[in-house]
Order: sequence, then structure tokens, then C-alpha cells
Amino acid sequence: MQFISRKLPFLACLLLFLNTFALVGCDGGKEPSSARAEPKSIAITPASATITKGETTSLAAIGTYADGTSADISHAVEWKSAEPATAKVESATGIVSGISIGTTTITATLNGVTSVATQISVTAATLTVITVSTVAATIAQDETATFTAIGTYSDNTTANISSRVSWNSDRHSVATINKHGLATGVSAGSSLITAKLGKIVSTATPLTVAYAVGGTLRGLAPGNSITLTNNNSDKIKLATNGAFSFPTRLATGSSYRVSIASLPAKQPCTHIYGAGRVQRARAPSLLVFCGFPARGEIVKSAGLLTARRDHTTTLLPNGKVLATGGVGAKDNLASAELFDPATESWTATGVLVLARRGHTATLLPDGKVLVAGGLDTAFTRLSGAELYDMTAAHWTATGRLSIARSQHTATLLPNGKVLVTGGVGALGTGTLASSELYDPHTGQWTTTGNLSAARSQHTAILLPDGKVLVSGGVGAANAGTLASTEIYDPLTGQWSAKGDLATARSQHSTTLLPNGQVLVAGGIGTTGSLASAELFNPDKGRWIPTGNLTTMRYLHTATLLPTGKVLVTGGVGVAGASQLASSELYDPETRRWAVTSSLLMGRTQHTATLLSNGKLLVTGGTGKSVLADSESYW
Repeated sequence: MQFISRKLPFLACLLLFLNTFALVGCDGGKEPSSARAEPKSIAITPASATITKGETTSLAAIGTYADGTSADISHAVEWKSAEPATAKVESATGIVSGISIGTTTITATLNGVTSVATQISVTAATLTVITVSTVAATIAQDETATFTAIGTYSDNTTANISSRVSWNSDRHSVATINKHGLATGVSAGSSLITAKLGKIVSTATPLTVAYAVGGTLRGLAPGNSITLTNNNSDKIKLATNGAFSFPTRLATGSSYRVSIASLPAKQPCTHIYGAGRVQRARAPSLLVFCGFPARGEIVKSAGLLTARRDHTTTLLPNGKVLATGGVGAKDNLASAELFDPATESWTATGVLVLARRGHTATLLPDGKVLVAGGLDTAFTRLSGAELYDMTAAHWTATGRLSIARSQHTATLLPNGKVLVTGGVGALGTGTLASSELYDPHTGQWTTTGNLSAARSQHTAILLPDGKVLVSGGVGAANAGTLASTEIYDPLTGQWSAKGDLATARSQHSTTLLPNGQVLVAGGIGTTGSLASAELFNPDKGRWIPTGNLTTMRYLHTATLLPTGKVLVTGGVGVAGASQLASSELYDPETRRWAVTSSLLMGRTQHTATLLSNGKLLVTGGTGKSVLADSESYW
């Protein structure tokens, strides 16, 4: 006890020393915190800043004390903006927001000490996001959809910037889009649409292009209606002539098959190009045409103003028939005339730029008629082409063929271009294998794939899948009459050989039937005129024989009637014999021919045009002389 009592003063001193050391050691020898309550100065970092309208930035306040130390006092100071309408600052955090374009200063204050002002410049809001939208996410070929681009800016405002952005479709083969944001369907498939302005690119918006099964109805009588179905489900009732389409769109690879569910009262109707499969290439438009119960009668019609043969006739969208060129009583003709079924009369119309015969005439999607090639009065092959405008009743020259030709074929493709094939070229060039495409948008011709065999006096027909079948004809110098057939694919621009005809032939007729098969009839073979006929099945790619004509013939006409039967008229029978007046009907159901009413006079090198009222107009040709006479079959 005595020992402990002697040590107490020492222990008390030791405890006092340790306590004093601890107090000093905890603050590193500095003054207590109460001594730092007032900084000597305050500095803001950054010293200046530029932000866009709507953008935010953070400022920091650094306090410097009398002892030379410093600390971040951003959350202790009071922040203030000189112009809150330009940029406001959160008083407790130092976060600055751009409000309007301009300049202001920001200060920080603590216990009466205020910082040097920091300058804040606010510039216009910047684009941060582009959002693309459209009302129609699915369209058909040739249909359009309008896309809208909405820009979101740094101040959270939005604006329609559709006219300022650059539009893009990642698959031009499916859809194109112009500078106004108007997209057009090209072929079935899917494309991604984007908009770009500066460095900002929108997210991609898909556009689906699906196939719209549709076409044209003609010949329907006023007050009547017809009901069509596609794939036994999609139904449409039509009461007026003109363009139509089924409401359900089909994707690539889908099949379609159109049928007539109910006929109009007392009218037969048929259709072609009504079945197929949706592919990348455009399919041909469906054609539905109606008429009246066939009486099988031939009646005299109004005669042409000018007798002509080796001419062309074209049914115009207004229902009139345009007769063009040909050979008159003496020379080639430049004249053209119009037949009006309503008045049963012919009237003169615009004169061709060049008189011609052996040319082709093709109705374009815009209603104009393209005439190409042929022979002039001096028997020189022509490369010139011209367009007839039915509104102006006037002809104008258009782009020239790259190779002059006559006795060629011209076929309108589903993409609106015209395929010209083969024929006889200028003197010394002989029979041609070349083919060319006319683009109505540019008015120019471009070469495409060559036929595997040069040919003239052949036929060409558009198939339901959009390809073109060429058959027979006369080959090059030593090739003679051809049995070979070829198919042109618009997607590749190339020809491929198909099965040969059973009988080589030229100057024959080719007709597409409602079932999608192709009927070839008559012509000249290696030994003379032919009565044989054959059927081509596109699905199998081969020819099979069908019933023979009752009379062998060539240089005749063949027309599909609203009844679904094919009417053949006139032509030449045995080579060197007089022209034929006989006519006959082919029934696809029985595959047989039957004699029907004869023409009022024998003729060849004539034309036959199915009118919108279902009647067949036969015009001109050669009989005992060049004919002006016309006849109607109904």
C-alpha cells in the first residue's frame, strides 16, 4: 500500500501527458476544426465551362485556409448564378443546368467568403437521339410508306427533322427511300430504314415489303359484280373495272392461287397470271376479263381509214384500239388510227415519226405505247423507237435500239421494262441473238443477255413467274427452223435452255392459258404448214402434244377469250395457197379444237384485239389485196 501511494503522483502525471499527446496527435498538430470554419479563400473548378441548352455540369468549390491547407467544400458553400434564366445552379450541390443560350457567372459563398466568379456559357441544344417511325410497317410492291424522323435534343425538346436527315435503306432491292422519307416497295422482303444527321444515327426501323396479289379487271358490265378469292380464303368483291388488290399481303416464298368465286350475271369471265409463288422478282399482274355469252358469230365492223397489213394494234387503257404503221397498198405507212368501240368507228390520230412495218408495239404501265424497230420503205431495218401519248394524240421519238432489227419480239416485264429479243438485223448482220431492255423512266435501251440461238419469226410470252419464254423461229444462216426454247430471267438477265418443241416451227402463235400453261399452235415447220399444237408446263419445263388444229396454218392470230377458250383466226394454209377465212376454238378442258364461224374474208398478217366489252376485233391484213376491212367475233 505504501508503495502504491508513493506512485500515484507519477501515474497522474503520466495520464495527463498521454491525454495531451492524443489530442495533439489526432489533428496532426493542426488547429482544432473550429479554427477552420472560415476559409481564407474559395476557388471554383473549372474556372469556366461551356454547356449546351439542357445539359448539366458539376462545379467544385475548394476552400483554402489560413494554415495553407485546402479542402473540397462543395456541399458546404452556397452556390449562386448571376443569371438563373441562362443557367441555374443547385445551391447545395453545384450542379449547373443550361436553361437558355447566353453567358452567366457562378459564385460559391461560405461564412461571408465568396469565390471568384466562374463563367458559364450556354450554347444551343444539341441533337442526342433520332427516332424513326412510320404508319405503314408493311407495304406491297410499288406501294409507298412515309417515314418520320423526330430529333430529341439535349434540353429534352423534340422536333421533326425528317427533311434534314439523310435517309437510307439497307436493301435497295427490297425498298428504296428518297430524301423526303418516302419509301417505295421494290420486291418482297425486309429492309432496315435509318436516318442520319451529323454523327447521330437512328436505330433501324424495319420495313416489310410483301406481295399484294392484284391486277386489273376489264369487261365487267355496269351493275354487275364479280367475287374473287385467293388461296380459298382472302376474298374480294369487285363492281367496277380497273385495278384491284387483295387485302392480305404475302411474304416471300408464299404461294398464291386466285379463283373466281362467283361470276357476274350473264357474263363469262376468265383470268391469267392468277397463280404462282412470291419471289424476289415482281410477279405479273393478274388480268381478269369478262365478256358476254359467245354467240360464235362474225359480223362486219367499221373499216380502217387506210388499208394495212403487217401492222400492230394495241388496246389502250381508255378502251380504244390503236392501229399503227404497216404496209399499205403501195408503201410502208406512218399513219395511225383509233377505233372507238362505243361509236364503232375509226379516226385518225398522230402520225409516226417514221413509217414502218414488222415493228412491235407495247403498252407501257403509264398508258403510253412503245413502238420499236421494223422496216422502212426502203426495207432498211430500223433502230428508231417512239412513244404514243393517247392524251396528246402525238408520237415522240425515244431512245434508239442499240441494234436495228425487224421480226423481233417485245415483252413487257413486271418491273415495267420492255424486253426486245432476236429478229433480223441490218443488211449483212443476219439473224440476231441479242436482246435489249427499254427503261421507260430513262427512255434508254441497255443490252442484256444474248439468246443461246439467234432467231427471228419466233414468239415470246410472259410466264406467271415473271420470266419470258421464247420458242421456235428461224435460226441463223444454216440453222433452219428451230425447235429450241429458252427462258429469260429478269433477275439475272440471262437465258437458259428449256425442253425443245416436239416440232420445229416459226410464224406460229403462243397463248398463255388460265391454268398457267402455254399453248403453241400451227406455224411453218421444216416441211411446210403445221396443224400440230403443243402445251408447255412451266412447273415441269417440258412440252407435251395436244389436239391438232382442224386446219394447218401460219401467220394467223390466237386470242384467249373471256370463256377461257382460245380463238384462232385466218392465216395461210398450204404454202402458196390463198389466205384462210376459217376460225377455230381450243378448249383447255378437253384439249381439242372445234370449228367456229369463219371470217367474212380470208386474211393473213392481220391483227386480233380483245376489246374491253369481250368482243374480238379483227383488222386489216392481206386477202386478195391489202385490206381495210374489220370484223368482230362475239
